[in-house]
Amino acid sequence: MGKLVLVLGGIRSGKSKFAEQELLAQSVPVCYLATGLLLSPDEEWNQRVEAHRNRRPAHWGTHEGY
Repeated sequence: MGKLVLVLGGIRSGKSKFAEQELLAQSVPVCYLATGLLLSPDEEWNQRVEAHRNRRPAHWGTHEGY
């Protein structure tokens, strides 16, 4: 059975980078829950979401939502 890990922290605290590089780098399969969507008129936010998407390996399963 797989392991479930929840990484918590504030905005821009490094949660995603920590999870992707330290916890999941060698894991297969991965089901990644991304809680930020491109719903904002804020272009900086949209660029950050896109950067996160581009950083994740294509073979990871990703679910985006709240």
